[in-house]
Amino acid sequence: MKRTILFLLVASTVTWACNAEELDKPEVLSQKPAKEWIGMLKDTNEWNRTAAILALEEKGSEVVPELLQALRTADGHGRHEILVVLYDLGPEAKEAVPTLTGIVGDAKEAKCNRFLAMRTLQRIGTDARTAVPSLVGLVRDQKQPECIRVQAAKALREIGPPSPAVAESIVEVLKDKDDCNCVRVLCAKLLRELGPECKDALPTLLVILKNKEECRGLRISAAKAIGHMGPDAREALPALIEILKDETEPHSIRILSAKAIGHMGRDAKTAISSLSSVSVGQDKLFKKAVQKALEEIREAQA
Repeated sequence: MKRTILFLLVASTVTWACNAEELDKPEVLSQKPAKEWIGMLKDTNEWNRTAAILALEEKGSEVVPELLQALRTADGHGRHEILVVLYDLGPEAKEAVPTLTGIVGDAKEAKCNRFLAMRTLQRIGTDARTAVPSLVGLVRDQKQPECIRVQAAKALREIGPPSPAVAESIVEVLKDKDDCNCVRVLCAKLLRELGPECKDALPTLLVILKNKEECRGLRISAAKAIGHMGPDAREALPALIEILKDETEPHSIRILSAKAIGHMGRDAKTAISSLSSVSVGQDKLFKKAVQKALEEIREAQA
């Protein structure tokens, strides 16, 4: 009996390995029309579904219209498998952006499908810019599941730097202390992508940075965003100097404050005495950040 079971297991493994090897051949994947492969996505046999996904990926962007057509009538499981293919196609699925945007905003759609649609928009990148308003709406909507809001914020970062109008909406999320910290951290990271262009957000970022009751991750993101503004963050200089000298502040916050001061260049010349006299103790990273800041300011003055 044991020998029979062992034989069956070996035979099954060999058969699967042979089939898998066949899947690696492009000519095998292109033997059937796209419609047949799409039909196989709902097959109960996992090997057949895998074969279909690989075949459709091989066809690239040309299969997207047929996938979108099938998506309109597919059941729950079938929809998910089609979305998996679109995700795997990545930038080649840019034609699907309007459909994906609709799925993202549909509260009746399965959460996993909405999540996958956002991941796909994220992979498509700059060609998914038309989805930005919907994604911003999700980030701001506190009634949405946290995972959806977080993924929407991540997608926005990959699609490209937000416009000033988007940044204004993002700042509103940052201001709400009762909102999810994970979402607020990602909003601060979004603003960082704008650099000097997000200087209107400086007061909000500064309030967060100075508030020791805020979570450290959010304060770190705020400090980095301020640092990316360079000289345009000069109004934050007094607060940054105060944090720099405060030995009760976390190590990471003091380092980022020193870096932000350095990025201001000649506009931070009044911080030279504070940087020169601050106690760095045995903290090598803090010492390095302070020295680098001094170098940046002096070089800008030369």
